[in-house]
Amino acid sequence: MIVSFITGILTAGSISSLAATGRSGKPEELPAIRVAEDGRTMAIVIQGREVMRVDADGVHVTGDLTYSGSLTDVGAKGPKGGAPR
Repeated sequence: MIVSFITGILTAGSISSLAATGRSGKPEELPAIRVAEDGRTMAIVIQGREVMRVDADGVHVTGDLTYSGSLTDVGAKGPKGGAPR
């Protein structure tokens, strides 16, 4: 599910970027989702640099993280309806 969500974000970003620039860009410059061969890790790469990695331990961000709202630690039970850790 998270892969679909992130793919949608990157696709929308790529389309809006293409519309704004009027060019397709080099493949290595376009956002990409890379899934490890074993399927245990997913990385988001933007302009050739890995900016986020998702694995069983959580979400790892390289660089700044900007958000609106609040971050909440829901404890060992995990998010409502989610799998406990």
